[in-house]
Amino acid sequence: ASWLLPSRRPVFRAKFTISSCFYSKFTDEEIRHRAISGLGFFFIRYDRLMLREQSRTLYIEILKGFDAPVKLKCQVLKNLQLHLLSDEKRLTRQNNQMRQDLKRDGITDLKTYGDDKSTVSGAVAQMLLNPIHHCFFHKL
Repeated sequence: ASWLLPSRRPVFRAKFTISSCFYSKFTDEEIRHRAISGLGFFFIRYDRLMLREQSRTLYIEILKGFDAPVKLKCQVLKNLQLHLLSDEKRLTRQNNQMRQDLKRDGITDLKTYGDDKSTVSGAVAQMLLNPIHHCFFHKL
């Protein structure tokens, strides 16, 4: 399929995000739930897309909205949990691999080690901290 070509992948990602955000605003709760669930799995793979305005406002509106169904709020929280857990696993694997490489090379100093993906997870957590608190104190 032509959409699998590397040059087409950014276009596909953008179209998927736009269409999922579109379906997440339907009146049918089941369609909204499936669209948000799909976005959650998609954001695990492409976490930088979660920082886009459209994705960010979608999650914030659901978490802060008093009229948003509880099922959708729980799904957004599950998405965030899965995202942070998968990132933690990735960082742990990467850290173990780095330690093995350093041990093999005989280096004992671990002072400089950077990871740009961890900053994405930190930004996501900071961005959604207030809406999560809002959601937590919401009457169910």
